[in-house]
Amino acid sequence: MSLERAVHQRWVAYRPLERRVPASRVFTGIAAGDVALPYATVNRISTSISERTTDNEIEEVVLRFEVWTSTLDEAQDIGATIHERFDGAQFEFDGGRCLAMTHIRSDQELRQRGDWRLSSDYQVITLSERGD
Repeated sequence: MSLERAVHQRWVAYRPLERRVPASRVFTGIAAGDVALPYATVNRISTSISERTTDNEIEEVVLRFEVWTSTLDEAQDIGATIHERFDGAQFEFDGGRCLAMTHIRSDQELRQRGDWRLSSDYQVITLSERGD
């Protein structure tokens, strides 16, 4: 299970988030088609290796949560719930472990279509087994 898949599973397992944006409307990558509001995406923005040993590597990953809603209040409410669930999180995933997840920036915009987009970036420090 990838880091993104583990994040998706943590979203689904957290009732306050699942109630606001059901799992069927949380996507890794681009949300395809005409998806009902609200919906969310999780994307890896960057990855850099900070340290490498013979068995493990420590990576710094930036994950972006993007949420589309019909109102600013709803976007901010979902953003606060994402923060509650993921800021400071530590968890396991196949072949690795999230050592720390830290909110680093957010922004919001009213789009031309009249919906709101909230974007929140998190720095994720992972420890993974090397596969070479």
